[in-house]
Amino acid sequence: MALQIPDPPSNITGPIRTYLMDMVRTLNASAVACSYFSGLTPESVITGVAGDFAIQVGSASTNTRIWTKAGSPTVASKTSWMKLAVL
Repeated sequence: MALQIPDPPSNITGPIRTYLMDMVRTLNASAVACSYFSGLTPESVITGVAGDFAIQVGSASTNTRIWTKAGSPTVASKTSWMKLAVL
């Protein structure tokens, strides 16, 4: 079963909530998988195909990072993850 991104908290309102809800619906409707991990890198931890996302959730001293998978869109592997953003 694919991991689904939950709706934003109900205390977020207005245009920001509208924007976040649009993002949630778009990502959940896509064929791209989105996983999370708590290490330094998704390498050797998360299996994916090109275009998949991995979100790093670390401790308070570690920034959240978004990674994407490069490589073949048809062959799953645990390598070729690239860091996209630091939040």
